[in-house]
Amino acid sequence: MPDSQGRFWRLRKRTRAPRVYVFGDSHTAAILRALAYEGHSTLNFPLSVLRLRKNKGGETVGDESVERFCKRIARLGSTDHVFSAVGGNQYAVVSTLKHEFDFTILSRGERVQDSRGERQHVVPRRAFQGLIECEVENSDGLILRRIRDATSANVHHLSPPPPKSDNNFLLQCNERFFSSMSVCEFVPTEPKIRLECWKMQQRSLEMLCQSIGISLVAPPTPTMTSEGFLIPDCYHGDITHANRRYGRWVLKQISTIVNDGVCFK
Repeated sequence: MPDSQGRFWRLRKRTRAPRVYVFGDSHTAAILRALAYEGHSTLNFPLSVLRLRKNKGGETVGDESVERFCKRIARLGSTDHVFSAVGGNQYAVVSTLKHEFDFTILSRGERVQDSRGERQHVVPRRAFQGLIECEVENSDGLILRRIRDATSANVHHLSPPPPKSDNNFLLQCNERFFSSMSVCEFVPTEPKIRLECWKMQQRSLEMLCQSIGISLVAPPTPTMTSEGFLIPDCYHGDITHANRRYGRWVLKQISTIVNDGVCFK
């Protein structure tokens, strides 16, 4: 439109910052701790972190039900983002407690390598993979599909933190999940079994996310050892969760995805 001197100015359409939500279970705690420590000033967009409401140990915890959250994100558009942090501990259920018998997980064609000459119990990898895949599909999958169907926003799933390798650290933890199972003595498995089962869970999540049409965000590389375990600096004081330092790295991932359109797969 022309001004008083006849010059024309191009009107710029104001663009709003994308709206960003994180919604999930207990793994949202690391992100919330990071935000509480550093504040939202490190982000250039509004971020809301909401925990899935559920009954846990006779108490109601969390902020919103899946139904209420889906109604909330129905108003989002194609420039907005939803990050899921639902579930995440399926691998730990089957790989944390040491079994009565030592066993080795093998694929078809692999052989047991044992220099001690002792008999080894072998569990087919496909058996563990099938169990974890079923648990992921019937828990995380149900929620992720509802979220994907509810919104036009970009949907991502945040991978759970990798397992901890330090068995001495795990022995010092008092996990409510295992105490509720009336475990008299907590003896952790070999770290390599936890890592193998976590990798199976990752493969299950990759297949699930691909089938739904959402992106899977892998754990931040700086938070992992060369073998793939969680680095001790990111340990939270229990068996499966990470701390605010881990949450800070995840916030950096979220910021990069929202600002630059980069997906971490």
